[in-house]
Amino acid sequence: HGRASIHRPTPRSAALSMAMHGSGGTGGPKQSWLESGRHYYFGPASREFDFDPACFPQSLNAANGRAKLDNFDAAKGNLWQFRFIGGGAGATLGVGGKSEERSFTMQCLNGCNSNCCYLGSDLSLVPDEARAQLFVSTEHSLCRRTVTGEVAMKVRTYGSDKILCCDERRQMVYLLKATDASMTSPVTGLPLFNDAWEATPEIDPPEDQVNDCLQRLLGSG
Repeated sequence: HGRASIHRPTPRSAALSMAMHGSGGTGGPKQSWLESGRHYYFGPASREFDFDPACFPQSLNAANGRAKLDNFDAAKGNLWQFRFIGGGAGATLGVGGKSEERSFTMQCLNGCNSNCCYLGSDLSLVPDEARAQLFVSTEHSLCRRTVTGEVAMKVRTYGSDKILCCDERRQMVYLLKATDASMTSPVTGLPLFNDAWEATPEIDPPEDQVNDCLQRLLGSG
């Protein structure tokens, strides 16, 4: 599914590849602020033990009306906005896994028929925010913050213990109880699901970083 060897990177895809697979640099400044109104790519955070350099970076996608994983530079379904309940520009994710517990909805800005829809309780898109699932988030330690404004988090449904998880091998997204989310493979002993997500702002990185990443992705320079 979407191998880099058959997909020529663009400057934008190189930028997000740096965010999700690492740029080889020192990374940007620490940033733990989700901004309401800002556009994000929202993808699973890379974990060292199952990192596959041949796999194109994935992100949450709802182009077909239901949440799944797809290439982050897909034509539609991959831009998200966090809409916080109760006003204010955003929410700080506290250190040590603590959160202000400000709930938010997740709005897909380019989903079905290019309309703005919201993620519902069954992870399908709903047209009315009143029917959208409320989420809360806590800071996750996996984020490398290679892009300024990038935030790593663990997301669960408001008022319950269900955690937003994904299976990158099957490109599936789930809401799982904590006991299920922590299941491991009986063969490898590694986690079956990833509960770490990175929200990467839709911004253009410095040109020299893009060129360097493109050279490395194409195997030149």
